[in-house]
Amino acid sequence: MGYQATLAVARQCPQSLIVIASRTDPHDAATTINRMLKQDNVKYMALDLGFLANVRKFVKKWKEEVHLPIRALVLNAAIQFPRDIKYSTDGMEMSFAVNHVGHALLTHLLLGEMDRKARIVVVASSVSGYSSQSSHATLPPLIIRAPISTQSHAATNQKKCEPQSDPFGSQVHDPAQNWGLKPHYTTASEAAFPSRASLEAFSGQDRYATSKLANVLWTKALARHMGWCPSHASKTVVALDPGLMPGTGMLRNASPVFAWLVVHVAPYLVWLLRLVMHPNVQTPRDSGESLAWLATSEEVAMMGCSGAYFEQRGVREVGAAARVEATQEELWEWTVERIAETPEQRQTFEKLA
Repeated sequence: MGYQATLAVARQCPQSLIVIASRTDPHDAATTINRMLKQDNVKYMALDLGFLANVRKFVKKWKEEVHLPIRALVLNAAIQFPRDIKYSTDGMEMSFAVNHVGHALLTHLLLGEMDRKARIVVVASSVSGYSSQSSHATLPPLIIRAPISTQSHAATNQKKCEPQSDPFGSQVHDPAQNWGLKPHYTTASEAAFPSRASLEAFSGQDRYATSKLANVLWTKALARHMGWCPSHASKTVVALDPGLMPGTGMLRNASPVFAWLVVHVAPYLVWLLRLVMHPNVQTPRDSGESLAWLATSEEVAMMGCSGAYFEQRGVREVGAAARVEATQEELWEWTVERIAETPEQRQTFEKLA
């Protein structure tokens, strides 16, 4: 999906610099897209979200080498370990460290580099538990000078941003639903540093689901805190559920037979999966184009929908677990405390100064 989103944005915004920031780029996506479109506006920069010092190093390099106003930041990297638990260099459970903490630090450090009306898109997930994120090597583009509308039409477009109920229960890993992966979020500290009891009770897929719930909790909190800050009130942050997407490498750590079926057989059965599993089954291209739409379209700019949760191109209500403001703020406070290097930086992150 990351590749398809980058391709779509590069095609729509040939005069904008688009930076693919990921741990690796094994398929040389930047060169491939530039050659395909006969352009030269896509660039790759290495970024390891599992190591906070590396995130800081990336931002330092960004400021030195690029230093252009960011019009859209797409937080698309994710990782999942179905079986054994893995830990980041900083000692945190890896899926929570990459999927939430690394993204949060990147965002805080880049806020000062963003255009006044910049957009932040957080790729989350639905209750199905299968989203478009392929691995730690997904392609989260940082889009510079994308042609986002500078006008505000929030009042006339408010109805478009009212969340619609989902008769199929696609509500971000909602524990109240009776299918799919279940998050087990109690506190951010427990998610980052799971206890022995938690390790014995919950699988790697459960921890992945918890990290995706954290994505939505944090999106809601970030939208609220930006709204309180005059210098960031015009920015927009939204979350996207890209749906179940056969053909990606998300389940590369599953059993070899199952992983092969997901990559090589399931993409031809999207129509059937929509009938028997859930309507929100998408191809990587479909979800990639929806992600690009959220990052660049004037329609989204007109909606006035910061904090909204999108399923493809429509706003959906999130599950009950993601709506609790006290939980959103607990995650916000813990995250700021964890990623700040000094008391002064903590205050800056807390107040979005």
